[in-house]
Amino acid sequence: MEIKHQNTIQFDRWQWHDVLRPIDYSSLPQTRRFSEGSYVLSGSSSRLRLLTLNGRYEWGTRLNYIPPAGQAPGLATFTVATGGVSVRMSRGLTVDNSYLFDRNLSEATGRAMYNSHILRSKWNWQLNRELSVRFIAQYNALLTNPQLTSAVTGRRFNFLIAYVLHPGTAIYVGYNTNLSRPGPPVGVREMTVL
Repeated sequence: MEIKHQNTIQFDRWQWHDVLRPIDYSSLPQTRRFSEGSYVLSGSSSRLRLLTLNGRYEWGTRLNYIPPAGQAPGLATFTVATGGVSVRMSRGLTVDNSYLFDRNLSEATGRAMYNSHILRSKWNWQLNRELSVRFIAQYNALLTNPQLTSAVTGRRFNFLIAYVLHPGTAIYVGYNTNLSRPGPPVGVREMTVL
């Protein structure tokens, strides 16, 4: 629902089902159907020209696809909350700050499986039509149940300078601390003789 002066509020209800088979998880003795659902409340406001606010809160049940070794997947009670503030500080400079929270609780015991907190600040400065500078700083904290998984805490930084002459022609120079490489590990490979 849109309220006066570019303010919105919304409420949603979602329901879905997942089916897992013994071929998917060897710990399942038979095919199981899981009923899941969530409620979502969200809102935003851009009443002021230089300031935009947004938030979202979601809760319900969802499947825990990563159970401890040897255990079958099960339902978890979850909470996801996000909030953001976007400020246009001066001509061409926009600062977006956000907080993301995600938590799973075991439906059987009520104990926390994990709590995830992410704080992010993104600065984008459009110097002129062709040249822009972007900086992203992010802090991640993952608090986990040690019986289920290992804990990871980290800081991430991303810096990018973009020079765009026209669509299709651009030069990018950047740095990113969030390096990851999907696929097999790089380095010494195991050789197999056929």
